[in-house]
Amino acid sequence: MLEIIEQFDHCHRHNPKVVNVIMLEEKIMQLAFGLVAFTIIGGNVLCLIPKSDTEMERLRKIYEFRYPQNTFMIPVYLPFLDPSEPHVYILLWCVVFCMFFLLTSAFVVAMIFFPLLVLDLNMCLEIACQFVQLMGQEHRDVEGRLVFYTDIINNKYVMQNNEDADESSDDTFENDYKKRESEKAIRYLFSRHPKLYEYYYLRQVILLQKKLSNLRKMLDDFYRDLFYIISVNFLILFMMSVYNSFFCTHSQIIRFKIYAETLILVLTYFIFFTCGEVVANMNPSLARAAWFSHWYKCSIDTKRGMLLFLRSCQKMDYMLIFNLFELRFTLLVSTLRLSYSFFNVMNLRVRTRTKFI
Repeated sequence: MLEIIEQFDHCHRHNPKVVNVIMLEEKIMQLAFGLVAFTIIGGNVLCLIPKSDTEMERLRKIYEFRYPQNTFMIPVYLPFLDPSEPHVYILLWCVVFCMFFLLTSAFVVAMIFFPLLVLDLNMCLEIACQFVQLMGQEHRDVEGRLVFYTDIINNKYVMQNNEDADESSDDTFENDYKKRESEKAIRYLFSRHPKLYEYYYLRQVILLQKKLSNLRKMLDDFYRDLFYIISVNFLILFMMSVYNSFFCTHSQIIRFKIYAETLILVLTYFIFFTCGEVVANMNPSLARAAWFSHWYKCSIDTKRGMLLFLRSCQKMDYMLIFNLFELRFTLLVSTLRLSYSFFNVMNLRVRTRTKFI
């Protein structure tokens, strides 16, 4: 899948959309490295900050730690050993740091890689919509010269005018005699039969739509198994972070860390479902581009082919989680309501306990 997208980017590298997407991907990768560093610092470095007296007293009484200062954010239990012992704590800290680094890197890469793929797929979709909107119009290259497209997937074309073809040709091996003769034959054929070129261009558009559908299927196959792990862990982490952000007895630095983690989880969760909506909107976008083209100027045979193209782009195809739930905003609202219900139940339990006490 990555090879296909990279080849498509290379063929359409002069398109401004490709340049903008590449710059945006670089910023997203920098953000991913920042998230990894923030998570590692929050999980392994903030536990070294001195704890408050109430927290140390709670750890000493409930968990029976001899050195409550030597504890993690989540207390660790070891049979027949006190994890707060200095030598045990140092060994545990090194092990937890390595495991946390590997798990965090894998989780962040899995979370960031999906929006990057959807961003590349959306870029290919926008370029495809540009080609669809050219139906019934004159076709020009980046420099404004009239062309006949022979392969819109690889952005290959032939100049319509002989003067432009002579200016763009040179004496290199790539522009040998056979290639110039074939381009001349294509130019002569499409100039004499414009309806034939319209139908041939529609065929290229349909092939591009099939290629986008294949990329979409590859994305589904790649993330079908990962969605099982990501969705469940994400929902649990989100509910725990929301609960801890409102019922937290830690210091202000730890509270700020929990608030930041909750905000990052909410934003990431929203980005995931936004990507699902973008992927599902692929077919309607192509259909809208076809409607906004100059299809009424095409021949009857081309219009019939346009009807077949529109029929293949009618349905919104959502990605599935657990092969049951569609990755759409309605599911986002449902999960947020579920998280709020969990938070509200815990809130009521805390209030009833404090009331009786």
